[in-house]
Amino acid sequence: MNKKPLKSKTINSALVVIVIVCLSILGVGEKQIGQTYDAISDTTGQTTEGAKDLITLLAAGGAIYGRYKVKEQDDE
Repeated sequence: MNKKPLKSKTINSALVVIVIVCLSILGVGEKQIGQTYDAISDTTGQTTEGAKDLITLLAAGGAIYGRYKVKEQDDE
């Protein structure tokens, strides 16, 4: 199967996830919710969100890596 990698639905979906997570990390499109003193001083939620974003990026990268490995095995 000589299909180009960018025609793979798996890779396209993983790339979309990567773009969405990168935008989330940069804070694009997110509103400031809860402007109280407790919400401003609470950094635990920000750390958790950052960890979730990092895990999501790693999972998307793993999906792309796995797809390329399958393609290499199919080409042999």
